Amino acid sequence: MSKRTDEIVLPPLKQSGSAMERAEYYSERGEIAKAAEKYKEVVSSDPSNSKAWLNLGHCYMILNELRKSFYAYQAALGSTSEDLNPQLWYGLGLLYAKVENYEAAKHALMSVLKLDENFQEKQKLFQKLAFVYKKLQNFPKHKHFLKLAISQREDLDILSQASCSLAQVYLSSKLNKKAVRVLKNSLQITQSTRILACLGWSYLCSDKVQKAKQKLEDTLKVVESNSDEEAAVHYLLGRTLMKTKDIHNAFLSFQKALKIKETEYDYWLSMGLLYYESKQLQESFKCLAKASCISGNRNEVWYNLGILYETTNQVDQAIGSYTKASYIDSNLPKAKLRKAELLRGEKRNEIPPMVNSPIDLGFFPFFKETQSETGIYPTQFYEMPLHFDQTFMGYSHPPPSDSNSPLITPLKRNSSSAPSPTKRHKK
Repeated sequence: MSKRTDEIVLPPLKQSGSAMERAEYYSERGEIAKAAEKYKEVVSSDPSNSKAWLNLGHCYMILNELRKSFYAYQAALGSTSEDLNPQLWYGLGLLYAKVENYEAAKHALMSVLKLDENFQEKQKLFQKLAFVYKKLQNFPKHKHFLKLAISQREDLDILSQASCSLAQVYLSSKLNKKAVRVLKNSLQITQSTRILACLGWSYLCSDKVQKAKQKLEDTLKVVESNSDEEAAVHYLLGRTLMKTKDIHNAFLSFQKALKIKETEYDYWLSMGLLYYESKQLQESFKCLAKASCISGNRNEVWYNLGILYETTNQVDQAIGSYTKASYIDSNLPKAKLRKAELLRGEKRNEIPPMVNSPIDLGFFPFFKETQSETGIYPTQFYEMPLHFDQTFMGYSHPPPSDSNSPLITPLKRNSSSAPSPTKRHKK
């Protein structure tokens, strides 16, 4: 098989190369563990090599060795040459975000803009800042940085992610026309399947059901087969068909979604609702029970189980389900009301309908942030994945490390303090 003409072929590594050269070589090849070992050799023989400390911090973060990454960044901060390096503050910002210290992440990422207004990864920086401000519940700033991320067009995948996130902001504020406008403008730049699906849902929120159905069907023609994304689009199409009372095809859409991904709470909940509306109560119960096993801390499934138990005259079980629903969400008036009525012995001639789960597109795999690059390079620090693990979360002491790792001050989730690039830091 012939090689692709656009494929970059790296020259073989010279065995006589220095440890730094070998580390950079492994970095370029994406062999991060080997690169980290070579960077360790460099800093062991030359502790003042700030560039090696910086790249070692990047490597450790990719490897998810967060304590070691933090230590390496601290060592780099002690160097005059790296203290004002925006790549260092970008790395620190992502590291703080990984451990959910969003206040510290905000300070570090904002420092990047102060140090370099033309930061080479500006679009990714804007996206990360939007994410951090959302976690801090500063929604005006969240929206501001989403708009900035959309204005940069270097990475079309980030543009589509940011466009869908901004559309979700507008939809949650009932500004449906603005959501549609953002997505249609972005579609003129990139024919993203993510944007197509999001536009379909935005049309549905605007009660333009036929347009919504058309866009979602268009998305199914181009989305990757048997992927989580395809399952999500089938589900959204099923929710759309429910609006048109096309129960049969809604069933088919939910079944296709569950065939691809059978561990999704929302899919089982909606299927249970459809079975209930079709008077197939035993099948409805099976679906709702499955949803409760997947996510027992959601109030909709317990409220719907209460409705189902009422329908079959199982009053004690209905009261228990309503109690669970109101415990999960104390502001759920429907569950409280039905529980109170049943406790008083009151029965209604007409039992209320079940409820479906609200849709926040950000929870769907189709609209979540994706990891683009995983390699690091000597002169360019690429984006690290922001998958939040449990490291440091809620612990007053750091988890144990191996004997070769220096003991460092742990990152704390609730700490609001972060180092500043305007001050000197001593090791």
